[in-house]
Amino acid sequence: MKKTGSTAIIVLCLMMIFLALSGCGSKESNEVQSDKETVTETKKQTRKQVVEEVREEPAQLEAEPYTFAERVCGRYSHETGENEYEILEITRFADNIYAYAGEAYGDEEADEIDTYSFWAVEFIPFSEESVTDCVSDECEFNILCFSIMSNLGKYWGAPQKIKLKITDEGLDWIAKDGTTTHYIRDERVASTFPYTSYEVEAPSFVSSEMRGIWKQIDSASQPYFIEFVEPSQMRIYRKDPASEVFLACGGLSLDTEQGKVVCTYSVLGCGDMPNSFAFTIESKGKVMKIEPDPDNECGIDIFDSEKSIMFDQYRPTYRGGQINKVDTITNDDIIKAGIDENFTSEVDYDMPDVNEGFYGVWVSAFADNEDADKLKSELDDKGFDAIVLLSSEWSQMNSKPFYCVSAGRCSSESEAEGLLANVKSEGYKDAYVKYTGERLNNRVYYTCSSLDDVTVSDSKVVLEDFDISDPSLGIDYTMTLIIDDKTEFDKSCETEFFANYEENDTPLEWYKRNYDYSINDPDKYMESGPALIGVFEVSITDGHIDRFYGSYWWD
Repeated sequence: MKKTGSTAIIVLCLMMIFLALSGCGSKESNEVQSDKETVTETKKQTRKQVVEEVREEPAQLEAEPYTFAERVCGRYSHETGENEYEILEITRFADNIYAYAGEAYGDEEADEIDTYSFWAVEFIPFSEESVTDCVSDECEFNILCFSIMSNLGKYWGAPQKIKLKITDEGLDWIAKDGTTTHYIRDERVASTFPYTSYEVEAPSFVSSEMRGIWKQIDSASQPYFIEFVEPSQMRIYRKDPASEVFLACGGLSLDTEQGKVVCTYSVLGCGDMPNSFAFTIESKGKVMKIEPDPDNECGIDIFDSEKSIMFDQYRPTYRGGQINKVDTITNDDIIKAGIDENFTSEVDYDMPDVNEGFYGVWVSAFADNEDADKLKSELDDKGFDAIVLLSSEWSQMNSKPFYCVSAGRCSSESEAEGLLANVKSEGYKDAYVKYTGERLNNRVYYTCSSLDDVTVSDSKVVLEDFDISDPSLGIDYTMTLIIDDKTEFDKSCETEFFANYEENDTPLEWYKRNYDYSINDPDKYMESGPALIGVFEVSITDGHIDRFYGSYWWD
């Protein structure tokens, strides 16, 4: 949409106003420090009472975190061996808690611990009130793990019950069986969001009018939320049902030549890879319009659009210079976890019969997987449980490899006919019912985060109870896998992504060499990252790995 000259002037004027408005990020005052000492020294006074006193002063409320969600945020490490660590950076959006987790390496003299494998953790509290509690240092959660980089936006498996306990040194992670992992606060852990601070032309890019949480208006799917934080920070958030959270955070700067705001950001679950996009802002009262750069390709669908995006001021931080007390964001506003009400940590997660044929209601087929995924998302938004499968993997489907989209997976033809009627009523007039036949080639992803459950002999490798993601059926399970001399690298496999691969290696030879390095030559093993840790695309038959197609999940 083209702007008139006057509108462009208004936009630039608004930007100059934003730049002119100072109000640097808050710093703790002596009074606040005194309040902190009071909390620890005055045993008769509870933390909650101190909070109520401090809340009388807006500046002090900014400086001192009090809720569990605020207090638990930070960077932590747990030493697992010589120069080996488990790391956590716990972060939040409003009162929703997440973490960047991983395995890392760094000697005692290192200024930074180098994370070589990583994933995201979503914390779903057993009680929403517990994360806003100002007194307790403990909170129970179900956790769900995922990596946007590797596992197709799917949770790795059933949720696990844990407890977090804030300690003087850091944090205790208490598993369901009582096993406790002690994490200490450790600023050597690299930041999940390293691009949040920029030197701009004025002390504060974000004005008090911009500050706070804004909610996308008239979204066809789950809305995005954006938050502007002084002095020059932008956070972007969305939670889709049955999918991972999207949380990005970056710093704002001004491209004076183009007259645009530029956000450079990283995404939770993707390492620290930098991304950026440009836009202009027009603001009037409680409504904000963001106009993306039409040439922009940033990986966030709303900002890749050429359409303007409207936001309501959903949770302002200031109103008339005073703090506005507002309700916390609840599950009704931002969905914390896309799990069924009956899907709890007590559920037995048994392996399904993945080779059994089924009746599908086939809507379309594509040569490109991305096109199939777009149609699947469209069907999901309409309430269907859509799947995408590769036709060549099934005995009665097309032998040529097409990505076929079905509105569901039905156990009988009559069930499929009933689903077909609903599909056609939504406008998909060409949809039809067809039986897949048995599965010929089971292509899945397995995830390895540790070599503890790996057994290596001369003739085979046994991967015991590894996490499996089956994108074709949209399911996850655990399974014991075997690599032997019959396992092959597929002709399409890009073996350069398999660290320490040597020409004409078989998968068994490659695996055994790297396993030996991991024990006897750790430096060689770590040259290109730990070769055996990550996500691997394979085809399997009854637990035997027939072929390797890819190695993923690296920063």
